[in-house]
Amino acid sequence: MKKKNFVSIIFFLGIVAVFQDCCFTSECGECDLSGPAEAAIIFRLLDQKSKANLIAAWGAKYDSDLVDLLKEDGSKANLLEVGGDGNISFIIPDDSYEALEQEITKTFFLFLPDEQGNPGRDVDTLEFTYRFSRRDDCPAIWYETFSASYNDSLYHEGKFIKPIEFLKKN
Repeated sequence: MKKKNFVSIIFFLGIVAVFQDCCFTSECGECDLSGPAEAAIIFRLLDQKSKANLIAAWGAKYDSDLVDLLKEDGSKANLLEVGGDGNISFIIPDDSYEALEQEITKTFFLFLPDEQGNPGRDVDTLEFTYRFSRRDDCPAIWYETFSASYNDSLYHEGKFIKPIEFLKKN
């Protein structure tokens, strides 16, 4: 009986040693972020002239509760959050492999209410073009290129960034 307990303890300590050596460190590939499908883009919509935030819970042109962002197929953007402070965040890719080795362009439609608060009367277009690549760093797959356009105007081209400030013409 003592031999069986001794073997069980040695086996358990061996398992703990393996996990301690690898899986609780970065050597095992543990990351705060597993890839682009977990990295939210954040943007704000500003007035072109005044640079004032146009979306907020109060005191802005557009009520944040009435703002929506849809994909081309009409479904909501992945993990969409429209904050009362005007920050809009969502996940662009559907998975971390979709743009591996190829460039992808995704279009989203930003639905803004009119002056009377009727939702979806003012529709703006956001377009993101990106490509992923494999890396030796954490995360193992990340944006190689990234560009962001708002209503046919290019706002960013290069590496993945956040936040992005789009300027709306009135």
